[in-house]
Amino acid sequence: MSTRPASTNGNESSETAIHVQKISPPPLFAHVCPYIYRSADPSTSSDSFAFLDTLSLKSVVLLSIEYPSKQLEIYCARNQIELYHFGIERRWPTPNLLNYGHSKPSSNLFLSSHEINSFSVLESIVKDALELLLDVRNHPILVTDIDSASHSASHSTVYSVNQSE
Repeated sequence: MSTRPASTNGNESSETAIHVQKISPPPLFAHVCPYIYRSADPSTSSDSFAFLDTLSLKSVVLLSIEYPSKQLEIYCARNQIELYHFGIERRWPTPNLLNYGHSKPSSNLFLSSHEINSFSVLESIVKDALELLLDVRNHPILVTDIDSASHSASHSTVYSVNQSE
């Protein structure tokens, strides 16, 4: 927050104008339980990072098939926040792998809707994420995802935390 003198047509005034930075939570933000939060990708709005500053985060858990956005990586690095990326693994091989073994696997960046719908969260990923969430040394902590394919993963992970408390 900064203050600056207000000018009134050259007349000196003791009034000051207060500049307030706009902040807003990331999409789908929610307080799960003390010091544990969830949201969709905070990189979609620069106002989201100002909001996250108010939480004094120590850790961010990213559940996504995509790599973290540069904005999220930079934000975490600048604020000494640990960023844990748990990728979602495939339950079945891609259709390209079934075509006589002649094709290379498809890139994670260009997936068909069929491929995206064939992702599942492995039990070990949820277990590892839960261990992070339940360790109070990582609090305050944010669970987030970049894509809708893992949105249910973040919900089920934080739901498990609520059930264990």
